[in-house]
Amino acid sequence: KQRVRILIPMLSTPKQLHRIKERIDTLQRELAEEGRDTDPDIQVGIMVEVPNVALQARLFAREADFLSIGTNDLTQYVLAVDRGHEQISPLYEQRHPAIWQLINMVARAGTEEDTPVSVCGELASDPISACCLLGLGINELSMNPLMLPKVKKILCSRRLTDMQAFAKEVLEADTIDDINTLFLNWKKSTDNT
Repeated sequence: KQRVRILIPMLSTPKQLHRIKERIDTLQRELAEEGRDTDPDIQVGIMVEVPNVALQARLFAREADFLSIGTNDLTQYVLAVDRGHEQISPLYEQRHPAIWQLINMVARAGTEEDTPVSVCGELASDPISACCLLGLGINELSMNPLMLPKVKKILCSRRLTDMQAFAKEVLEADTIDDINTLFLNWKKSTDNT
């Protein structure tokens, strides 16, 4: 029997999460009264897509059973860039230092509150970004299945301690150019192993 987990998108306040949990409890009681089986311990998680949720990650990590960082929307909202708008979409940069800082905040909050954190979105599908994410302590990545072999290959080619050192360098970078240089150097060193 597989357990179902509920993942709530676009949540921005703890009050919204409380209301949803209350609604789930009500529905479970109604189903139980009808004689139907329910999972009393169903896990309820949230998508971290809205900047204030990332900034208050510890609060949300205490309230949710798991967190999933939606890097596509988080990047769009943090950088105030509509990735679908052709004139400004070049400003949409998932490797931006602010994005890595927020991802790190969420990862640390998850560790501190013992709440699992995953990443979904294009960032998880990028092999070098996947190394950085593992270096930050996020070991659950959701990606396009076509990218699995490439991501697996690079993850298996390096030690976790290397990825942790790489993530530290990325967090210390000031600009997107600095991060792109780090990524290029990481790729070159991986290609040589």
